[in-house]
Amino acid sequence: MVTAMARVLLESLTKRFGDVVAVDSVDLEVQDQELLVLVGPSGCGKSTMLRLIAGLEDVTSGRVTIGDRSVNSVPAKDRNIAMVFQNYALYPHMDVYRNMAFGLRMRKVPRDEIERRVRRTAEVLGIEDLFARRPAQLSGGQRQRVALGRAIVRDPEVFLLDEPLSNLDARLRVTMRSELVKLHRHLDATMIYVTHDQVEAMTMGDRLVVMRDGRIQQVDTPRAVYESPANRFVGEFIGSPPMNILDGRIAKSGNALFFVSGRLRLSIPNNLCAPCEHRVDQSVQFGIRPEDLQIRTSDETDPDCVGVSCEVAVAQLLGSDSLVELDHEGTLVMARLDGRRSYRIGEVIEVGFSMDRAHWFDAQSGRRL
Repeated sequence: MVTAMARVLLESLTKRFGDVVAVDSVDLEVQDQELLVLVGPSGCGKSTMLRLIAGLEDVTSGRVTIGDRSVNSVPAKDRNIAMVFQNYALYPHMDVYRNMAFGLRMRKVPRDEIERRVRRTAEVLGIEDLFARRPAQLSGGQRQRVALGRAIVRDPEVFLLDEPLSNLDARLRVTMRSELVKLHRHLDATMIYVTHDQVEAMTMGDRLVVMRDGRIQQVDTPRAVYESPANRFVGEFIGSPPMNILDGRIAKSGNALFFVSGRLRLSIPNNLCAPCEHRVDQSVQFGIRPEDLQIRTSDETDPDCVGVSCEVAVAQLLGSDSLVELDHEGTLVMARLDGRRSYRIGEVIEVGFSMDRAHWFDAQSGRRL
């Protein structure tokens, strides 16, 4: 349906509000027909960056390029982008058809062309039977579809979506995530999607841009960000529940290396020593995801799985999984374990740390070793 697609290029993009730097020298290329997700905590600058691309905020310094033209001095209405907001921004006094057609009417598009675009888009979104309703008569999911439809009918170069699912309930969000991914594939559109929900980011994006304090921390595919976080912040932010991070040091005994944190002592298999061999007697941070802890059986033969006796402190049944907080003499870690097994508070179990899945970070900078 959409034919005029374009890449988006940000070069040294900066936005200041007085003394506050909201976006700090960002360089980023959004590829043609890509679904790129900007993700980070509230206040990290992701929505401001979207507004700079849209032309709703003035650039302090740097350049925004859409397609083959710099748009810094181009008004928002002339940038050929479409934006979908968190609150849908539908006109309450207009029915669905007129909401979808309004932007085209303002651009003096011929009436028969408006009719064709609106009906074609409504068919894609499954909202043809809602034309006569007003926004107050629609569910949250229906309003979201109408807001998307209003954007699609314009055939923009770029779609900008600012947390469009945050007002929906959890079940509907899952459904709409899937529908948005399918819609992106159907349109072959360039989409930039902003969210603070890392699950939403992981399940939707071709690539993720993880942001913090106005700066990009990492840009990569969801799998690469998850498996090889660039720093401690990314490791903790991406993944649910968060990665366990333990402060400690690297110790050496003979030719063997160990990670020591409080009374916890983990041997580091010889084939996995590379990140730590030059850090003996130095402080490091050890990261391991809850799903990379497992109950260790008596016949365990994996040399990269290091067993530790732990006491069950808290157990939360999620269905197929249980989140179990484990205590090893004062050192606490969270594990995602088999939900078919019962866990008693105070029970001592042998837990295997999958050291081949461990992450090592510099104690001062937080950078990945």
